[in-house]
Amino acid sequence: MTTATRVDAGWALHAALDLFAAPIEHVMDRLADLMADVAPSGRRPLVAVLTGDCSHSPLKVSSVEPADRVTSAELGGLHDALTPGERWVGPMLLAGAEHRVLAVRSVPPNATGSVFVVALDGPAGMGTEHIDVDAIAGLCDVAALTWIDRSVSAAPGFLASTLAAAQERARAIAELGETHEATLSGILTALRARDVPDGSARAAAVELATTALIELRERGHRNRDMSEEPLDAAFERLRDQLAPQVRFAAARLELAGPGTGPSIPAGIAHAARAVSRSLVMAAGDQADVSRLRLAWRPEGGFLVISVRDDGPGSLDADALRTSPIGERLDALSARLDVDAVPGWGSTVTVRVPLAITTAEADSPLSVLNPRELEVLTLVARGERNAQIAEALTITAHTVKFHVANILRKLDVTTRGEAAALAHANGLPALTGGAGRETIAPAAGTAR
Repeated sequence: MTTATRVDAGWALHAALDLFAAPIEHVMDRLADLMADVAPSGRRPLVAVLTGDCSHSPLKVSSVEPADRVTSAELGGLHDALTPGERWVGPMLLAGAEHRVLAVRSVPPNATGSVFVVALDGPAGMGTEHIDVDAIAGLCDVAALTWIDRSVSAAPGFLASTLAAAQERARAIAELGETHEATLSGILTALRARDVPDGSARAAAVELATTALIELRERGHRNRDMSEEPLDAAFERLRDQLAPQVRFAAARLELAGPGTGPSIPAGIAHAARAVSRSLVMAAGDQADVSRLRLAWRPEGGFLVISVRDDGPGSLDADALRTSPIGERLDALSARLDVDAVPGWGSTVTVRVPLAITTAEADSPLSVLNPRELEVLTLVARGERNAQIAEALTITAHTVKFHVANILRKLDVTTRGEAAALAHANGLPALTGGAGRETIAPAAGTAR
């Protein structure tokens, strides 16, 4: 069967579905499987990607020999050389050996961007007319979008490890840069000394050391660019995403950007945009809302997202927590506050931590969101659902929802097991009182 008959609309739809349905750790292997349909050799090729849309592991390689020898340095040069959307076929050093490859710089809408490299191990001299470049590039775009989707809806543990990896990479880059800059600066100082003989050799050494210093700095910048987003640029992407969402909405949306600010991990930026879009939609779905205001601002170690409306003041913190928004807030270990005044409108404030604490990983209770910790506290005290509902001013149905999530997240089957686990790991204190709208941060979350 030829490539032309394999790659049709039906194949493309099934391929996209396969990539979106694959667990994040299997996306690269599924991509390589699909590439076998369009690669010249007809075999599963070596596929590598350097991506800025998954800060947990920017370098990803399919499990094909010699995948373990592929380095980010090999792909880093292509990231700088190719323009967004550009495809290139030619020889390059990959996994320590020369391969004929197809390189694709994929930058889907609202993405940081990725560089894909596919080894084309077909017959020698095969021209580009035998390569379905569009199909391969399309698969790469779908894979890039898949990582964005995963970073938005990732489980708490995955996003925590993503943030930890980004922080560790930034620390390592900084330390490496400081060490090499100090070393190279010392070399330059010595070589520039007037009493050193052989001026031509000294000039060559100065040029070599200067070039190495520039390359080191550029590599550090490239790594930061692939794993972080400037805060103002992240907000501008949100502005573009919201444009079609509010184009025909009855309420007028005002946007207040953060101005200049620190760069934040790419995974946090993706998730913060998703939370912002969901909050704007939830606020706009209320009756009689004519005006919305969305603002981002950095505050200490947090990104503060606020959405204010002039509606009936009917937004409820528990309703937001039990909606899909709640899953994203859990993944971010974010704090949610709702200030709703009937007849005057609502203000929702989300505080997203930009750093993690070791305490989050120390306790099994860290997987629970703040409201679930409150419910678990009352469960551990022996309270029944009706009593918990009355104490927290929520419905019994909402209590059942929280209890089911608690059992699932703690990997237990009964309320008694959950209560025992709570007592064994330090029973959380119940703060606040009846009618409280604020959801306090989970245990271990930085304030």
